[in-house]
Amino acid sequence: MTTAASSGDCPLFADDQFGPRVDIACRSFDFTLLFEDAFFVALLAALFLLLMPLRLPSLYNTPVMSTTYRLASWKLALITLLFASHLLFLTSRLSAAALHTRLSLPSSILSTLATLTAAFHSFLSDQRSLAPSDTLVLYFSASTLLSIPRLRTLYLLPSFTLPKAAWTLVFISTTLLVIAESLKKTRFLRPAYQSIATPETVTSFWSRSFFTWVLPFFQEGYGKVLKLGDIPRVDTALEEEKTHGGLEREWKKRGPKGRWWRLIRAAFRANVWGFLGAIPPRLMLGGLGFIQPFLIESAVREVQLQAGERRWGEEGKALVGGFILVYVGIAVSRALYWRQTYRMIARIRSGLIASIYRHTTSLQATAVKDSAAITLMGTDVERIVQSIRLLHELWACIPEAAVGIWLLARQLGVASVVPMVICMVSLAAVSPVAAKFGPAQRAWVERVEKRVAVTASMLGDMKGVKMLGLSGALSTIITQLRVLEMKTSERVRGLFVWQIVIGNTPTTLAQFVTFAVYAIISVAKKDEGLLGPQAFASISLINLVTFPVMIFCQALPACVQAVACFGRVEEYLLKEPGTTESTSSSTSGGADDEVQLQQVQVQASSQDPKTSLMAFEDASISWSSDSDPVLKDLTLTIRPGLTAIVGPVASGKSTLLASLIGETRLTNGSVAPSSLSGVAFCPQTPWIMDDTIRQNITGGLEVDQKWYDFSVEASGLQGDISRMVRGDETRCGSNGAGLSGGQRQRVALARAIYSRLPVVVLDDVMSGLDAKTASLVTTKLFGVEGYFRRAGVSVIIATHSRRILPYMDFIVVLDSGRVTDTGSYEEILQRSAHLVEQAEASIEVGDASSEAEGDVDGQSNSKPAEGASETEPLIQEASLTRRSGSWSVYKYYFRSAGLLTAVLWIFWTFVGAVFAAMMPIWVGRWTFANEKAPNQQLGFYLGVYAVFVVLANLGTFMELRTFCIRVINNTALKLHADLLDATLRAPFSFFQKTDTGTVTNRFSQDMDLIDMTLPMQAIQFTTAAASCLVQLIIICVLGKYLAAAIPVLATTLFVVQRYYLRTSRQVRLIDIEAKAPLYKHFIETAQGVATIRAFRWSDGFHKRHAEMLNYSQRPFYMLLCIQQWLSLVLDLIVGALAVVLVAVATSTAGGLSPAALGVALVLILDFNMLLTQAIQAWTKLETSIGAVARVRQFVDDTPSEPLALAAPPASWPSSGAINFHKISASYSPSSPPTLNSLSLSIPAGCKLAIVGPSGSGKTSLIMSLLRLLPINSGHITLDDVDISSLDADTLRSSLNVIPQDAYFMPGTVRFNIDPRAKATDEEIERALGKVGLWERVCSVGGLDGELDTAEWSQGERQLLSLARAVLVKGKVLILDEAGSSVDAQMEAVMQDVIEKEFEDATVISVLHRFTFIERFDRVAVLKQGVLVECDAPRVLLERDSVFAELYRTHHQRQ
Repeated sequence: MTTAASSGDCPLFADDQFGPRVDIACRSFDFTLLFEDAFFVALLAALFLLLMPLRLPSLYNTPVMSTTYRLASWKLALITLLFASHLLFLTSRLSAAALHTRLSLPSSILSTLATLTAAFHSFLSDQRSLAPSDTLVLYFSASTLLSIPRLRTLYLLPSFTLPKAAWTLVFISTTLLVIAESLKKTRFLRPAYQSIATPETVTSFWSRSFFTWVLPFFQEGYGKVLKLGDIPRVDTALEEEKTHGGLEREWKKRGPKGRWWRLIRAAFRANVWGFLGAIPPRLMLGGLGFIQPFLIESAVREVQLQAGERRWGEEGKALVGGFILVYVGIAVSRALYWRQTYRMIARIRSGLIASIYRHTTSLQATAVKDSAAITLMGTDVERIVQSIRLLHELWACIPEAAVGIWLLARQLGVASVVPMVICMVSLAAVSPVAAKFGPAQRAWVERVEKRVAVTASMLGDMKGVKMLGLSGALSTIITQLRVLEMKTSERVRGLFVWQIVIGNTPTTLAQFVTFAVYAIISVAKKDEGLLGPQAFASISLINLVTFPVMIFCQALPACVQAVACFGRVEEYLLKEPGTTESTSSSTSGGADDEVQLQQVQVQASSQDPKTSLMAFEDASISWSSDSDPVLKDLTLTIRPGLTAIVGPVASGKSTLLASLIGETRLTNGSVAPSSLSGVAFCPQTPWIMDDTIRQNITGGLEVDQKWYDFSVEASGLQGDISRMVRGDETRCGSNGAGLSGGQRQRVALARAIYSRLPVVVLDDVMSGLDAKTASLVTTKLFGVEGYFRRAGVSVIIATHSRRILPYMDFIVVLDSGRVTDTGSYEEILQRSAHLVEQAEASIEVGDASSEAEGDVDGQSNSKPAEGASETEPLIQEASLTRRSGSWSVYKYYFRSAGLLTAVLWIFWTFVGAVFAAMMPIWVGRWTFANEKAPNQQLGFYLGVYAVFVVLANLGTFMELRTFCIRVINNTALKLHADLLDATLRAPFSFFQKTDTGTVTNRFSQDMDLIDMTLPMQAIQFTTAAASCLVQLIIICVLGKYLAAAIPVLATTLFVVQRYYLRTSRQVRLIDIEAKAPLYKHFIETAQGVATIRAFRWSDGFHKRHAEMLNYSQRPFYMLLCIQQWLSLVLDLIVGALAVVLVAVATSTAGGLSPAALGVALVLILDFNMLLTQAIQAWTKLETSIGAVARVRQFVDDTPSEPLALAAPPASWPSSGAINFHKISASYSPSSPPTLNSLSLSIPAGCKLAIVGPSGSGKTSLIMSLLRLLPINSGHITLDDVDISSLDADTLRSSLNVIPQDAYFMPGTVRFNIDPRAKATDEEIERALGKVGLWERVCSVGGLDGELDTAEWSQGERQLLSLARAVLVKGKVLILDEAGSSVDAQMEAVMQDVIEKEFEDATVISVLHRFTFIERFDRVAVLKQGVLVECDAPRVLLERDSVFAELYRTHHQRQ
């Protein structure tokens, strides 16, 4: 056999050896044919064939998805062409003995078999998969790439025309197949599969690898303002159903016994394929990184060998090709690695958030703290997401460092151990830092949680905050919490600084010490000193040793932080759930279930009244396992029918009702069953979602219009809804702020009716209804012909109203947590008449919040039908600044940081960058000197080198410390202060039409960004940008001709950054804003978890949450993808820069010296990473600065209450005389007035009762006095001072107000009773004693015990409000339906306290009960915003007055 020789000197059989390089006598620079057969053909085909048994069966068993064979036909045609080309090459090769090798026939047979198998695979994949086949794309791509050496070999040979043509045809057909197999086939899919296809899932391997599938989205983002709906949906693997399902299965597998890192192990197992999928590209990335030092060394030696004669020979071309392959390979492997990592992160995020939410819905109401759930979802999950990005670095860094040491030993011998020693010292130093991260992080998160909880509580009831004049006090309290939070976080930031400094030190110190040791050894052995190629290859290798260690130092504490956050989430998920909800759902009220209202019947009507719904036997019941029992030795049977629970305040009525639905803890005795399943529960404080009235009533169920209309009518809502412009599509606002108290109660009642559940539990739902509405509701629901009786619905109601009792089948009397009597109404009336008398009839003349009812109607009428004045709960209207940004935001931020601090930070940044870049230049100068005179002036070179190292590290440390401590402290406190001040100064009308979830997001998510995310990105950008700028200048100086390419490079980078940034900024903003619905949904669910579970709505709420979470996944994942696209593009750009540099150096005479080339290539290694870091950090900074922009926009755009024109006298108000002079007021300029030219004079010390029917303007009068309602004309004076000239908060804090809904904040009893911290412990104790609550307070830990309002009844909370008012010494007391939630006995106690403690004060009380009307000096009667009459109650009763008619109506109904 002859050989494929190109000259007569070529040895026989030279091509039939593995080589890999053929003898230069045959071909100057080429592989052997045997090597090509073995590794470029046979090995690839064999691997493909081995994969087919694993892939083909799964494809065959998949249903057909395509509607046509069109694309499949083209693919098969190309494969047929490829098959024919292989056969042609095989036959032509066999006829040419010079081309024959030992593996010629086997490799050709394998490639032909692979082609036939590929045809079958191609057809199946085309018909039965959504996306192009990754296996085929990779196989044909590899075949195309590996066929190039064979094609080159053939064309280097002098003859063999037919084999050349055949292999050329193989190359062309394989290339065409890569293109054909990569084509999307979305338009050929069946409709069912088109609906689940996403832009990413239908693209080919290379489209996903190069992220080209995001390019259409970039174009869309560049050309318009993006909204959430414009972002492509994520594939099903990243959606809630799959992510939560997988995590839940793994969580249950580990069971209660396996609690050691149970959640972490469950999360890993649920995402194990995502984790494993990132390992191959990560290994490839590391391997390609180790090739770079040898390429640098080879390039420098090549330039040295040419010695000024630049001839672009085969070696130079090979080097350029090698640089291209390595840099493209690095770009692709990095992109694949991060894509897999980001998908795993997105799955973990979705799974954790879903698990937290679902577990929240399973907890008892007392165990749910909405702020804790928000913190877990927002802070802990976000930190987990950020931390586990570096998860793979924990395992990859160690072997990379070891391989780097081994390669370095080949260059520097014994000195190679120095970098490892320094790395070990660095690792040992960073370990204590990492150990301290967890506790420090936990302490910080707890501070954040405390501040967010108080802030969310404040935002949830701004009406109460404003009425009580607590704006100033809350500003001080929340600011103090913020300061304490920043002091706590300062420890975390300090640890972060030391972590970065210790991690970065080896990158500079290791080079210096290694070269110093090597130089000293060389001097001792009298060897030649450090030379150029050796030095620059060593620098690269030292970086490959130290960089993994630096990353490891960052990854270790980050993962420790993630473990701590996982622990917090796991602790929450291990909380014992409440009663498990039945799997059956409530009747949906669909069209098939429609019933005639005259014949309403429910299955419950057939219940035997002798059976029991629930039986208690010697039961002791508490709200939590660590609290004292509220109900003691309870023996009681609740039977079907209508049952009333009566008793004084704090007797245990609400606790008993909560026990029926499983919201309490049984500490002794027995209860059977443990809870009722499927109960329409209406709590004392109605749970209202920030949604429409219709949605609140139906709960998102399918609407049965007929039944819905009946539910609305029976609950007395029909008239209210008819007066609203948008009807039942009117949004209720956060916590029902857009509705009156009475309306909220009736919406909850309508919800119970609409549910058609057989058991209804009502907690004092009639307390807020006026006489007419209460009578209507009582008759329609409880009367003989009422719905509950006709439908056979069992009702358990806790009430203070005697009017309802005659309708009851059974009455339970509670007192001090014990049952004192049971029986029918007549029996109880005979035995315990005094207890029944305590349940005094509610003699209402106006809605319990008639204020708001009428006023809200007026307000609603002012709203346009499209609801333009309401803040949408999802994404706010975007503006052009979303795309373009604004430099003024940076100015605002740095003004908050302080000019001197900013200048110092920039100075130290450039100090570190300049001296770090000078080190390789100094090494080049040193090695150049060594070539002439080895090891001369060693002390001089090492001394200067040491100075550079010290200054570079000092610059880094001072830069980090200046920013992390001084800048963050200044900006965090200043921006939070601006935001808080703008919030508290906003008028009440602002909160009526603004979603509190959005505002809460400013204080939580945006503050989190401002505190850590934005500063870290700012540091990364400035550090990398300064280093890039310095290095680019050096590269241009050294590269000479390369400087001409800089304008092209700069233009390319500008275009890429500009094109990318417009979209990135918008997606980041949408990502933040898309979390607002999740926050709001979490809060609302936590507040209404008892109601949700009782109604068996959990599944519906889970589904709604899943939809919100899936929507939030869109911007979250898209942002990660477009960031990785940028990194990929930058990798390719820097790779092009390196290729141009090597091409210039190896092809032009005098282009670059060996030392200059070495320095430039070493700097390019860093330049690549730094440029990527700089632009990514810049774009992240541009999007994260959106948090600052939103704060500034909120501060600028939020309206503010008018500033004070003058300060009141020091002792003001001194007497309490109030005068309303022709007051006209309305909620908006376009709405009808709620007060119409009203004049009223209230003498000092007067006790005035304000009465009137619903909508009369009673609360409007109170709100105008408190400056919560804008006054159109007229004025109000208090002690001859016009209140419009005063600061609103000063006015309110000078008045004493007890609102209808008691307002309390998370914190201690002391904090809530004395929020201004002006009273002594003795004064607080006396105030609590006067309202009879001191013993109750002692039972929960005294004044410093936490006030959990869920464990206090509505009446007790109102008494706490009265105790708070007693502590405030003032001349004016305002009561807004303060007695509506207490029984007659407790109302008498409150009245006695008020008369005694406020004897000399002016008292204004909005009333709906006339029990103590004779104790008032005057009664003011309002109607339609006009003062009808005002006089002493006896005078009004003695004449034919409106008040007399109201009073007589009350007595007749009683």
